[in-house]
Amino acid sequence: MTLIKADNATEACLRVFQAIREEGVYVGKTVDLLDVHIVLRDPRKSFPYMKKQHWIWALYEGSDRLNPAFNNPGEAYRFRPNWQKKLAKEEGEFCYTYGEVYKSQIPTILKKLKKKQTREAIINMWDEDYLHDYGDRTPCTLTLHFLIRNNALHLFVNMRTNDAMNLLPYDIWHHCLLQRYIAAKLGIQLGQYHHQASHMYYPKRRATSGNIDRVITEMIEHSRRAEDSPKEFYSGDDFGVTIDTDMLSHYQAISAASEGDIDGGLRFRAGIQSTFVKDLTSILIIAEGNARGYKPDIPLSLPEFNFIKQLGYHLRSR
Repeated sequence: MTLIKADNATEACLRVFQAIREEGVYVGKTVDLLDVHIVLRDPRKSFPYMKKQHWIWALYEGSDRLNPAFNNPGEAYRFRPNWQKKLAKEEGEFCYTYGEVYKSQIPTILKKLKKKQTREAIINMWDEDYLHDYGDRTPCTLTLHFLIRNNALHLFVNMRTNDAMNLLPYDIWHHCLLQRYIAAKLGIQLGQYHHQASHMYYPKRRATSGNIDRVITEMIEHSRRAEDSPKEFYSGDDFGVTIDTDMLSHYQAISAASEGDIDGGLRFRAGIQSTFVKDLTSILIIAEGNARGYKPDIPLSLPEFNFIKQLGYHLRSR
């Protein structure tokens, strides 16, 4: 087993990339490493500082997953070209979505956790139909198990496979977002985040082209700077005690913006109390405006959202 304990997601992803480069074996078109376990000490530090192409998709996907009124296919696909192609291939409705599973299972998870039945508080993403090749795709996530210890919520994620370069950064952020959401709904502290994958890999071409070396060099610099000036990278802000009213305003705001009513979105945004939720809402409104050739001037407070905003060309729908 490769065990990686990290203070933040930038460090965690960096060390995964390094481990695969140093210990991975070539399997087909990939460089593969078996049995990788990440322990992230603070789930609020779940944003990995990487110049990925699809951060707006990732933020929208996180919002879709938590939406209690989620309807397949959601909204995030509009901000990732490959998912637009997958949706067309799947005839307008995805064969599975995390949003549908969460919508069904989160209410029960909350009930169990309130009763301290944490051994049974498991979101199951895997369906036995996948074993029989029903559908074009299957989820990489198998289960998400929540445990409460000393009034702190821990999350244990089990993955059957994990593309370290193309998906791991998003997976960590999405799962920690859920952990933070559940903890806020329960009014308890955050514990650690555990992420176990039967195998992690990156495409062989990443190694042969020198891309993995360039990414590692870039992330070493980000990791060093985050260690030297942690508040410039991770604020510690979260959903807060106003989570229910804030998330209602969040969905009202992005719903209005997605229909082209940017001003209406800004009005709903104005009532949000949590800085974290307000910034999440703001950057999605910015993306909706940019997709329509309009650049709303919205200030952002938290470093991870400002980092994404600085990658302005990634805010457009494609």
